[in-house]
Amino acid sequence: MAYAPRNRQFKIRWKIALPLLVLLLLCVYFFAHLLFQPAPEDTRYAICSFSPPQTEEKLNQTFEDTYLLSDYLFYGESLSLLQTAYDVEKSDDIVGKTVELVDVCDQDHTYQLSMEGSVDRKLPLDELEPGFYEVYVVDQLVRKRAVYASDLHDDHFTTIKRNGKVHRISLIADRALLKDFDVTLQDRYLFLEVKEEKPNQNDYDIMLDPSEYNKDYTNYVERGGEGNGVLEYEENYQAALELKAALEKYGLRVGITRDQMEDVVNTYGRKGRLAKAYQSNARYYFHIGLQEDASASVHGMEIYYSSHASAVLANALLYDLKANTELEGNPMYVYDEKTVGVIALEQYTGMDGRTVYDNDMVIREAGGKATQAGMYSENTVKGTASFAKDNLYGMQAISIYYGYVSNADDMNYWKANRKQIMEATAASIAKSLRVEESEE
Repeated sequence: MAYAPRNRQFKIRWKIALPLLVLLLLCVYFFAHLLFQPAPEDTRYAICSFSPPQTEEKLNQTFEDTYLLSDYLFYGESLSLLQTAYDVEKSDDIVGKTVELVDVCDQDHTYQLSMEGSVDRKLPLDELEPGFYEVYVVDQLVRKRAVYASDLHDDHFTTIKRNGKVHRISLIADRALLKDFDVTLQDRYLFLEVKEEKPNQNDYDIMLDPSEYNKDYTNYVERGGEGNGVLEYEENYQAALELKAALEKYGLRVGITRDQMEDVVNTYGRKGRLAKAYQSNARYYFHIGLQEDASASVHGMEIYYSSHASAVLANALLYDLKANTELEGNPMYVYDEKTVGVIALEQYTGMDGRTVYDNDMVIREAGGKATQAGMYSENTVKGTASFAKDNLYGMQAISIYYGYVSNADDMNYWKANRKQIMEATAASIAKSLRVEESEE
């Protein structure tokens, strides 16, 4: 009889096999994780879309020719870079020179800008595209890398709102900028960074200041002139509301120094008009009103600007208002036949003996350090010095007086066309500030 092997049955001992299987799977997962896990993120300092190593390569440069800067300030959206401490009685060495901005992110992206004497004709921040810029100064035909006298990190300034965005401006000068790489720069090379960001809706771009309804000079409320069917303080406030609405069509953030027509708000003080404007981070300040004279024949529009600034913005307003309304400048003020009614402020002597102070309290005190705010008199020291003196972020201020309450022709045209005048004013401001009508 043939041998037939027994049919053996194999039984898996799960008590032993299952832990071994789990162990095997864990080993496979562990080794796969080691092989395929992403490299740890490099969190060191980086600019533009560069990696940290690329950033180090771009910024770790040395330059033989340098130009030392030691001060700076803003006026409106204009940035002054200064070789020596700001002095309104002296012209800084940099005036008349060309400043070159070279974008590290894109070497083909450069600006060459002339530094003029007026505080509103320096580096036009409204024209700069986002980027990380090296700063150069062309001095006696030699291109020199700008360096700063001390460490500098200032990122407080933002431009006004354009196309739904603002640009944050940062000034950076620090030998330890590349400390993440254990690198110390040879000098405090100055960089200017421009970043696009969402606007803060608590900030304003423009502050409107309807004249009158204050106790600036008296113990009673100043209501302004009255005549020819017009109460000045009422007209000024209604005009401010209309101008605000017209400017907001361009997407601008606009405030008014008085919340209600009959709110008594002084120009000075921590709760005053100027303080409100500074706190809102406004870049432009427009004081609007009407004039009054003992002679009924005096007539016409007057636009005032700081003696430390140029007439560019004021001239543009005059030109546009004449072109789009029937307003004319006051012929009593003729500096140039083409700009009748545009007036540079006179300079008065302050308590420190310097004849450098604009004779308009609003324009002078709105401009911060650029216009020597908070220094003219004991009254200004008490009223604005705490927030305006040496303030690096001055507002460019203009006073617009649209006509004379005491002149019948001026007031008849004003009453019939006030809204049109405000719309023309808004269009002119928007054009000068390079703002297009909003689609928001």
